[in-house]
Amino acid sequence: MDRGTHLSSASTKSKKSSETLLSKFKVALAGLAITFAGAAISTWFSDRSSTWAAYVAKVDKDADATLLAYRNAADLINGRWYALYQTADAIENSVSGDEWERARQQYSVVDKDWAAGYTKIDSDIRFNVDETFQVNLEAERENADTALISAMACAKTSSADKSRQIYETNSAHEVMAIVNHCLGLVKADLDKAIAARSGAGSDPSKAKDLLGKWRDELELAYWTHAALRCFVLERELTLRSIAVRQSYWNKFFGALPVRYDLPRDAENCRAAWLQNTEKADIEVSGVPAQLD
Repeated sequence: MDRGTHLSSASTKSKKSSETLLSKFKVALAGLAITFAGAAISTWFSDRSSTWAAYVAKVDKDADATLLAYRNAADLINGRWYALYQTADAIENSVSGDEWERARQQYSVVDKDWAAGYTKIDSDIRFNVDETFQVNLEAERENADTALISAMACAKTSSADKSRQIYETNSAHEVMAIVNHCLGLVKADLDKAIAARSGAGSDPSKAKDLLGKWRDELELAYWTHAALRCFVLERELTLRSIAVRQSYWNKFFGALPVRYDLPRDAENCRAAWLQNTEKADIEVSGVPAQLD
């Protein structure tokens, strides 16, 4: 073999070796790119999964807080409503002795519980029920509604009554305020009646006259409380179903909701509230009903 042939063979081998190294480098580089891409995708999916899990946990927490706020409110309202009813009924029926003392003592205990707990529970309703669903009334509207509530007679209304405007509210806090107002009217008359039944100068007849329209007021408070329960439970159920309503791809590629929208009145909460607190046609017209 001459020297030229030897040099040609060496050059060919060197070229093939360089090509092999370049191929290996390209393969290694591609593998590294795939590894980085896979890690990035894995991290992204992990991050989205964690974000979704945190969001679901927040929804559950908000739903629990909504329901707890109502449960505490319901316990307070039911206790006071029953104590007011029992005491007023005892006065109306001239109950005396141990039965009267039990009713009066229970009324006193429940009245103190209401005074101690109402402000906190009302704040929980405002924060955990209203603000969770972005029910933020303008100060002017809230002041107007507060004035209407303070002037309500807590009796059945007609469509012409000014206080009927308050029935359009979306605020659970305002509905709670109506219950508080109506129960407060019963308490104001009941305190006078209890005083008339107490001491050496007890006057059962005068006590009865001082009771006022307690049955009407308690009835309005009852149906308003029912509306509050309906509103709150609809919102709580809406929160519980958020995870189910979100599509699979939305959880990973869509934007997660940053606020909760008020649900539509699927249970006809407002219609039931109005139906049970409005005057019947005969009461509005003043015309006696005709018998068939």
